[in-house]
Amino acid sequence: MIDSRKVEDLKPDAQNACLKFLRLCTEAGLNIKIIQTLRDAEYQHHLYEQGRTAPGKIVTKCDGYKNKSRHQSGEAWDAVVLDDDGNIDWDNISQYKKMADIGVKMGLTAGFYFSFRDLDHFEVKGKV
Repeated sequence: MIDSRKVEDLKPDAQNACLKFLRLCTEAGLNIKIIQTLRDAEYQHHLYEQGRTAPGKIVTKCDGYKNKSRHQSGEAWDAVVLDDDGNIDWDNISQYKKMADIGVKMGLTAGFYFSFRDLDHFEVKGKV
């Protein structure tokens, strides 16, 4: 199963966008971390099963086979907000919005604005 956190595993345009995104978020005072980049179909399907046939809450609408995630093509990453102790802070919605707005301003698609909200998801729409 491929479950990467490496920016280097993204396609070149996505790598460049991700690095720029990280820089802009840091300059804006956000403490963030990339927790996911490239996935294969097997891992994507594993995530899809959460809240359906496996314990947990539903985290994706993409099953990895019929409906693929942009993570599978190396064009998406997940970035999380960290608290002062370096732990993921899922409850700091204002910081996720700030992060999403930075991404949108760059020309990225931000999962924060999906109808099925995906706070930490970012993907390239083409060249950025």
